Amino acid sequence: MNDSDSFSYERFMSLTGSALVRYAEPFVNTRTLAIPESVYDLLVFNLAKLDEAHTVYALEICMAIKPQEFASIVAGFLANTHYSICCTACRLLSRISPDLMPADLLSRIAATPVVDLFTADVHSGNPIRLGTNEQFIRLVLAEFSDTPT
Repeated sequence: MNDSDSFSYERFMSLTGSALVRYAEPFVNTRTLAIPESVYDLLVFNLAKLDEAHTVYALEICMAIKPQEFASIVAGFLANTHYSICCTACRLLSRISPDLMPADLLSRIAATPVVDLFTADVHSGNPIRLGTNEQFIRLVLAEFSDTPT
């Protein structure tokens, strides 16, 4: 469990690896109410500059804080080439309320370019191609389709 009562943006940004996981996981899983709303603006402003792990947690945190504002932003991450980021975007979008998924956002998601998805080899760090984002896009669209799948 975390030592602090409230989420600290500075601490979050200073951590890497397993220390980042130990710090962020409780907040994204069970303590989202302990994340100050002011963190949203900081994360959104810096989103393009974050590494893969911080981006995954930032997506989770921002969606928990302001889902109505963030849904359209997270949709753009369906075209991210990091498998973990694209997967997180898909999962977050798939579980939002249908009223947060207007037709224009569904159209944007449908127009998401198909990209190759990669992860890093645990030994060499070299990128390993895992497939494309096509299935993630289809999953989100199917979740909000008017016709049963």
